[in-house]
Amino acid sequence: MLSQINLALGAGSTTLLLLLKVLLFRDFRAVTAGRLGSAFALGSAAHAVTAVSGFTLPATPWHAALIAVSTGNVAAAGGKGHVAAEN
Repeated sequence: MLSQINLALGAGSTTLLLLLKVLLFRDFRAVTAGRLGSAFALGSAAHAVTAVSGFTLPATPWHAALIAVSTGNVAAAGGKGHVAAEN
């Protein structure tokens, strides 16, 4: 039951972050802050995908790309990376 709730909340947050990314890029693509906000929303969506409980090891190439994007995004925000937080 909890894993289903976790999956639903992860999917919902990923969807909202991707929507935010698209809207920021559409409305503010000429502004540097808009492009950076769009990239940050994309990285946060990647982090939400990799943080879900069904995301297991060993990492395939597309898993590794998502982890790299999400780790770089969290590190840019001043927090710990996703991989470091799991160890």
